[in-house]
Amino acid sequence: MGLGIICTGQGNQNGGMFSGLANYSQLDAQLNVLSKRLGCEILPQIALGNECLFGNQYAQPLIASLTFLQWQLLKDELELPVAFAGYSLGELSAYACSGACDFMTLLDLAQTRANLMNKAAQQSAESGLLAVSGLPQRVLTNLIQEHGCYLAIVNAPDSCVLGGIKINLQHLGSKIMQSYPMAKLTELKVELASHTPVLSAASVEFEEYLAQQMWQPLSAPIIASIDNQVIYAAKDGLGSLSRQISETIYFSRTIQIMYELGASVILELGSGKSLSAIVNNLQLPLKVRSFNDFNNVTGVIQWVQKNLRT
Repeated sequence: MGLGIICTGQGNQNGGMFSGLANYSQLDAQLNVLSKRLGCEILPQIALGNECLFGNQYAQPLIASLTFLQWQLLKDELELPVAFAGYSLGELSAYACSGACDFMTLLDLAQTRANLMNKAAQQSAESGLLAVSGLPQRVLTNLIQEHGCYLAIVNAPDSCVLGGIKINLQHLGSKIMQSYPMAKLTELKVELASHTPVLSAASVEFEEYLAQQMWQPLSAPIIASIDNQVIYAAKDGLGSLSRQISETIYFSRTIQIMYELGASVILELGSGKSLSAIVNNLQLPLKVRSFNDFNNVTGVIQWVQKNLRT
């Protein structure tokens, strides 16, 4: 029995997502740095409108920072995880939580990642992501190809995220609803088609930037989301960490690997609770909660410790 940590990506951020960290003075220095770097107040509410909050240049450093700081409050009270993993941006956060880099480096990397993705997206027509549930991946394959779109994320056998140029996604969505009215479609609150070849240029440049960093030993392995390899040294994962910007993420398989490594309890860090819901639907014998299910850090620690004993 062991603990697995999963780190969220974009899409569930909100103005009050740092409010749970307000009473922990040990985080004041990092929160002040974050506030100055982004040019806005973080507490009690993030002083940004929704358009900025969901824009890459703000969303990525905010979510990565939140994830990292939540883990700082927990790590000394919990046993060493069997593995870390992340969803999209969350994979970068996972490296930082496992000790590969410090807060300032994470903040710099998150901002660089966002800027490179925005730059790559500007080289094509407007793009985005479309979540599809209730339809098997095998049924989607031909439709995706016919409409010039891509498989971006596999959350479960019948739950995927598709990406591509927005007009193509709209046509694809219409075709899916016409042919498979039982399917559920949701346009995600993102600016571009992450995890598709639309952002190939960003992957290349980010890998070059990652190679320039000084990486520290990992406290626990990282499960790469594109090929589900178990990474024991940060330098061995830089290729997959950069390529996941423009390649398909297999999140359900990532969780399966985490379970096989010995995780019986999984804790979600970051904003929202969406990953917990995804994991709960995978029908694995796992106990799963989000940091955001609890009113305080003590509650998180007590839940994890209790469930690791049972």
